Amino acid sequence: HLEPEILIVDEVLAVGDTAFQQKCLGKMEEVGRNGRTVIFVSHNMATVKQLCNKACLLSKGTLLDQGKPEAMIASYMENSLGKVNDAGQKVYQHLKGDRRAEITAITINDCDRGEVVIPVFGKIRISLQYRLNQAVERLEFFVLLHSLATGEVISSCWQKDTQDYLNPAGNQGTINLDFINNLLPDKYVITAGIYEYQKCLDWVEYAEEFTVESALADGRKYERRPGKISFQGNWSS
Repeated sequence: HLEPEILIVDEVLAVGDTAFQQKCLGKMEEVGRNGRTVIFVSHNMATVKQLCNKACLLSKGTLLDQGKPEAMIASYMENSLGKVNDAGQKVYQHLKGDRRAEITAITINDCDRGEVVIPVFGKIRISLQYRLNQAVERLEFFVLLHSLATGEVISSCWQKDTQDYLNPAGNQGTINLDFINNLLPDKYVITAGIYEYQKCLDWVEYAEEFTVESALADGRKYERRPGKISFQGNWSS
């Protein structure tokens, strides 16, 4: 019920259900239309692009850059990818979770070094290596596929939607996700995580990237078409 001249909103879309989030978005858009200032702090790049006409890129409290949302989102995505430390190990950004279980490595098509290039309708295997830091009853994994350019989630896969949870047999292991690529030619980045029931154990943001090339899995050239994905179907008459 407040009518502030400046409204500061910090990660409000990280909590609540869909209805609550939509209500918050509507209120922020209303405040902006009325000529007041909304400072929106978020890791949700799609919402930043939707709501904002100017963006600031921060790191550990320091202003790195500012400008149009599209340019700042691209810079944020590039800087958020997993880095390699002095020991040659990948260091991921663990965005949230209590870390009783955590993802230690992510590989694409068993390739842990160099650029991964995949054709349209080619096979993809995403392997998640994990470690238990405390006793956990069950593990439920998910994978999000983002556009590297915009941060938008283009597709997702949740283990619980198609099969049962994993009962860990030891304090570490690997789970594989196999699917046929239906993404269009572009660059993409992977987010992955673990839940136990409704509790987030780990959420690794923008961990690994891959490229979908302008070619079909059978070697033919892929001609650009509308849309964000291309699904395979059987045509009949």
